[in-house]
Amino acid sequence: MGKRIDLNIILFLLFFLLTFSEVSAQTAKKDTLFSGIELNAFVDTTEVPLNSQVTLTVELSWQGEQKDITVEMAKTLPLENLENTGSVSINQKRVVEGIPGSAKTYKFFLKPLSEGVGKIGEVDFNYIDLQSGDTLSVFTQPIEIKITPPVLKKGDNTLTYLIVILALVFIIITIFVLRKRGKKEVKEQKQKKEKSLEEETKIKLKNLRNFIDKDEFDIFFKEFHRVLTGYIELKYHIYIKGRTTIDVFNSLSGLDLDEAELALFKGILTRCDLFKYADEKFSKKDLNDVIEEFEKILEQNL
Repeated sequence: MGKRIDLNIILFLLFFLLTFSEVSAQTAKKDTLFSGIELNAFVDTTEVPLNSQVTLTVELSWQGEQKDITVEMAKTLPLENLENTGSVSINQKRVVEGIPGSAKTYKFFLKPLSEGVGKIGEVDFNYIDLQSGDTLSVFTQPIEIKITPPVLKKGDNTLTYLIVILALVFIIITIFVLRKRGKKEVKEQKQKKEKSLEEETKIKLKNLRNFIDKDEFDIFFKEFHRVLTGYIELKYHIYIKGRTTIDVFNSLSGLDLDEAELALFKGILTRCDLFKYADEKFSKKDLNDVIEEFEKILEQNL
């Protein structure tokens, strides 16, 4: 009888110890679900241009698995002078010093609204025990962002390149037009200069008629020869001093002159030689004819 009682007592004690151990284990497990909680919040920059964006990252971690605890935002993101353009969240598994853990990372992409200061208020998160329904609230610290004037982005360089290219094209066209206009003006001035040579020579010939009227034939031929040779040197770039009439005529023949003009030059040069070397006498009509022949050459070159 006494042994049976002792056996019952022993069995009761064993049942009690097993039940207490299971309850203690469950209680210990429940107590450790919210252990190892960490919260870290930061932005990628505290100073952002108006035409850029800033990223807010919130990292939450705890000991345990995702099936035991989940994390949710308690309310919307409190923002001042900033706009939330989108967000993403990532769940991760971790093992820290042999202890299994979990983490959840949020990323919020924020756009500045105006220059000055942007503010991110306290962001509340709830840890929820999926077994018991218990919750634990945590929150981030407020963050201020300095918003500066917009800056030129790399993508905006297209406009800059376009402006530079257009400016270069404009400069090239301007240079081309100016050079073409300059050549045209030089050509016109050259033509004007050549025309003025004929006009000036005609005026000189007109003045030489005074010597004919006064019967000053020697002076006439001297001045006429000077005007003639001067015109040939300036017009055709033929140097005359020290050269014979034949040499001068041969040089003229080598130019692109028509036969009529060469014949006029030959007749004029021959008469000058006859007066200078043969002392041949000419009438006023002959001298006026010489002037008229020279004027024909000038008229052709006008």
